[in-house]
Amino acid sequence: MLLPVARLALIVEAPVSERALADAAQEDFTAALNVDNRNADAWAGRGFAFEKLGKKAEASEAYQRALALDGNNAIARAGSSRISGGGGGFFRS
Repeated sequence: MLLPVARLALIVEAPVSERALADAAQEDFTAALNVDNRNADAWAGRGFAFEKLGKKAEASEAYQRALALDGNNAIARAGSSRISGGGGGFFRS
């Protein structure tokens, strides 16, 4: 599923920067967490967005929150591994 900004970019065929998408994603995941802060997928997505924005500390915290809720969350496991220097092949940044 594409984020609203990504869908809009496809419709109008206007280029959208990766940073703009990451900013929008971070905002969307934060909004989702305001509704349900026990959503591991939203925490993992927020972590990935922060990672893409270069905010490693915030990304690490979000990944850890996701893993505390769901220790098998693949995005959070891979992201946490990447940040800690372990590689993490899933969605390499």
